[in-house]
Amino acid sequence: WKPDLEKEAKLIYGTKDLSHPAVRFLMQSSNHIYLGGSIKKINMPNYYDYEKYRLSPNRLKNIFKKMGWKKIIAFQTRNPMHRAHVEMTLRAMKDVDAKLLIHPVVGLTKAGDIDYYTRIKCYEHVLKKYPDDQNYRLFLGSLYGLKARIDLAQGKWMELIFSGARGFIFIDEARKREPELHDVYMPIGTLEYFLCKTPEALQVIGNIFGLQSDCELAIEKLETASSKGRFSWVESRNVLSYAYLYLERDYDKALEVTSSLAKEFPGHPFFAYLHAEALVRLKKYEEYSSLESRLKSFYESGPQNQMTECRDKHLYIQAMIDYDRGNYQKAISRCDEIIEGYEIEFKWILGYAYFIKGKSLELSGDRASAIVNYKSSILYLEHYPEYKEAEILISTPISEVAGSTLR
Repeated sequence: WKPDLEKEAKLIYGTKDLSHPAVRFLMQSSNHIYLGGSIKKINMPNYYDYEKYRLSPNRLKNIFKKMGWKKIIAFQTRNPMHRAHVEMTLRAMKDVDAKLLIHPVVGLTKAGDIDYYTRIKCYEHVLKKYPDDQNYRLFLGSLYGLKARIDLAQGKWMELIFSGARGFIFIDEARKREPELHDVYMPIGTLEYFLCKTPEALQVIGNIFGLQSDCELAIEKLETASSKGRFSWVESRNVLSYAYLYLERDYDKALEVTSSLAKEFPGHPFFAYLHAEALVRLKKYEEYSSLESRLKSFYESGPQNQMTECRDKHLYIQAMIDYDRGNYQKAISRCDEIIEGYEIEFKWILGYAYFIKGKSLELSGDRASAIVNYKSSILYLEHYPEYKEAEILISTPISEVAGSTLR
């Protein structure tokens, strides 16, 4: 329908004066045809500048939690901060023993206001006037770490190195200035661990930025953050769970770490599934069975993305059990369910589904179809041990593999 824009401006903003930025936008820039109906979120708007500062409320809350911030003062501003603003916020922080969130408005502002590119540079400069708390450097470096996590999920290894290296500059400076700030070892250990798993050329680039590419040292750093970190111990154990389960194949360590997470956060679905997988990898089927009803509850109700991911992980774990017990047709059926409806951003479970299906098909007598699935699995398992195993099985029947270790 066609709205009465002047009436809308008067009722909502109390004026029809075009000097009001929202009124000006409404009258001159908004669409003059309105649509009504139910709304479905597709994705957030894309921005290509200052990505590290464009944080949703949920992401900010998670950052506050990881930083161990209990009291927070937010200062919202549309203009550069002046000396009076700095003094005001410093006194407020001191009076109530709180941390500070600078919350700029970078959308519509009053005519004549300074452009937001300049304002952001001013905010970055004024931060130097605040106390030299190394948690700030850790926080700033971690923002780049969030970008690196997205690069990791999408398999963008070169971008992962650059995003991580930029964050490393801030985090390593915090480490040098405050050696007992053990939380720095979570992002450093994470970045260096994944660096050690990348091709040698990328490791050289990482080394230029000052990163090490030693897997053992990286795990030591993660273990330090896990045991001594003030607020990064959760994420450290999450990364260690992944490393021990999928890359190091140290299932005893994986069980130790995942058990602690599942115990500390019993309602967390993803920690529950990591714990369940560690049990299955160690063939502790009876203990796994005791978790079955709770695992099912996570994919039968809850947010859609949770149900989707938990469903595929449950099918994957069940496929492993069926394969281990020689129920190859059931394993194949479960893997097909994963493959046909896979929607998770991380692709390694999809790669494992193809790999398990391939072995199940071969042990059922269909080597030709098995090879097709081995070839599909290597598309998603490039940095995992199964990649080399799949390559071997493409050229060598499973019955001829030395010691039949891949059965």
